[in-house]
Amino acid sequence: AREGSNGWAARTIVARDLDLEKWYTVVVEANVPEGFYAVHVDGVSEPLELESFFTKGRTPSKLTHLSFATWNDGAGTFYVDNVSVQGN
Repeated sequence: AREGSNGWAARTIVARDLDLEKWYTVVVEANVPEGFYAVHVDGVSEPLELESFFTKGRTPSKLTHLSFATWNDGAGTFYVDNVSVQGN
């Protein structure tokens, strides 16, 4: 996870040593108005509360996109299934 205005090298590890042959449930709870989000791997790690990304020098006003990526130091291929976005 990347926090606030930190550079790409400054990131928080949410869960280490995950089994590449196993599916995990990753939970992200975004509090857009307050500028924070919490993320954890269900059954593996406790929720970490992190400062949200900054867009043009300020916290975003709403959630408009959801994306997934792997870094160049990771295992590479990953699969995403059963994504849901809930909110009010």
